[in-house]
This record gives sequence, structure tokens and C-alpha cells, in this order.
Amino acid sequence: MAKQGKCVNIECDHYKEVFDIQAGEEFECPFCHKPLAESTDGKKHKDGNGPNKKLMELIAAAVALLAGLGGGVYALLSGSDNNKIQEEPDQPKLSVEMSINHTEKALKVGETDTLAVLLNPDTIPATMVWSTQQDSAVVEVDNGIVKATKEGEGQVIVKTILPNDTLEAQCLYKVEKAEEPKPVIEETEQKKAEPVAPKKDVKKDTGGTSTGSSSNGTLHLSYGTYKGEIKNGHPDGIGRLTYNRSRRINRYDDKGRVADAGDYVVGEFVRGFFVQGKWFGGDGALKESLMIGVQPGNDYESK
Repeated sequence: MAKQGKCVNIECDHYKEVFDIQAGEEFECPFCHKPLAESTDGKKHKDGNGPNKKLMELIAAAVALLAGLGGGVYALLSGSDNNKIQEEPDQPKLSVEMSINHTEKALKVGETDTLAVLLNPDTIPATMVWSTQQDSAVVEVDNGIVKATKEGEGQVIVKTILPNDTLEAQCLYKVEKAEEPKPVIEETEQKKAEPVAPKKDVKKDTGGTSTGSSSNGTLHLSYGTYKGEIKNGHPDGIGRLTYNRSRRINRYDDKGRVADAGDYVVGEFVRGFFVQGKWFGGDGALKESLMIGVQPGNDYESK
């Protein structure tokens, strides 16, 4: 036989509610589980054995458990949502082919080379990571630009990072010793084309003075260096004068033309004066063809 009881726990949400308790069941509130007080006042009551009793007990137990764990109701709800989330399957790998423009090359010390990565398809986003073989000082690489630094063999490695894959390629470099540079001979095509008089004894009009023999050689003057025919210790004949400072080409030149340091003249000299030929700049470019002429005089004057 059912007995009525009223919840007297003021902390319970069902305080003063009346419940029907069946025989054999605990005479307690089905929500807070505190003892009930017998009720005979005929107020509206709730059946403790009603269809919602077990559901209410389960909810109360779940709330108590979550409160003990510090999770709260929010954790209960969010946890139920997480259980519904299904892991997304891995995306299939794209079929991408990778190659480089060469896998082996010979260089000399100091030379450079460019490695290019080719992808098929070439529209896929990719990042290139360049490196050299561990502990290798034979070559250096910077964003595909390879420089040979010493003799030996070295590997350059490129890794291509794709959205869902990583590809790799290597190039072997064989580095040889650099050739010794050949000495540069200062000579222009214009000078090569001009005939050079053979060595011989010549006699020139010196205004009645005695003449001497001429020979080829080099003179280091205060204003430049002369190479060519020399007579009585002065430029006299066919030769070339390279200036080391600015100076008038010929003191008797009525145009007063001045050569800069590095300029040179090639042609005929008489008694130390340049009288005719060509005037070149320091870069080897022709500046002007000159025809100054021979001035009278018996002595080699200060040039």
C-alpha cells in the first residue's frame, strides 16, 4: 500500500512536494534522498513510483557525479557533443612528380650553378628547402644558387614540402681546382693593326746636330712610361707613351690638347715630342687622330 510523504529538505528543489511511496521502498525524497515527513493533508502530490522516477534518479546521479568531478552541466552537454564528432578521414595524397634540371655537374672553384626544381602539376603550392651534405664544405647553396668553394665532391639536397607529402632530390657536384689566370697584355686592336718599324739605324734631321743610333726599349718618365724606339735617351721613332698624370700631349700643339692619367698615344716621336699618330683613352677607346708636326730645334728639351 502506498504511503504519502512530504520533502522537508529546504535545500531541495522539491521542498514541500508530496510523493507516493510504495511498500518496500525507502521513505525518502526521490531527488535529494532525504527522509520524508508523513503527509495526510491531501495536497497535490507526485507519485514516487511514476514513469519519471527512474529518469529523474538517473539525471540526479549524473549531476552529482559531474559536480564531484568539477565538470558541471556544461561539461556534460559539451561531452555529449564531442562524442558525436567523427574524425575526418585523411585526404588522399596527390600524385606529384618532382625533378631537377641536372643531378650531376662539374664546376671549378669559384664558379656558380643554378638548380631548378620542376613539379608536375606545377600549380600545387610547394615550399623548397635547400641544404648541402652534412659536414660538406665543397659547395654552398642559397635558394638554388650553388657556389663551388673547394676541391672535392659535394651533394646539394632539395626537399619540396607539399600540402600532404614531402619529396626530395639531390645533385652531385665535382669541384676541380680553378685555372691560373693568364697575364693580361696591354694592347689594343688598333695597335695590333699598326705596322711597327723594324730595329735599324736611322738618321733624322736634327737641325745640324750630330745623329746617334736608335734602339727599342722602355723609358720611365716623370709623366708616364714610353715603350718604343729610343735615341739619345729620349723617345724618337715609333712608340707608345702612357701617361700617369695629366699633361699636354705636345707643348707646341696649337690646340693645347691634354691627356689624362691612363690615356696613351701611339705613333711617331721626334726629339722626345709626339708629332703624329692616335690618342686613346684609358679604356682603350680612340679619342682622336693627331697630326701636330715636327717643330724646329736642335736640342732635346724638357717634355
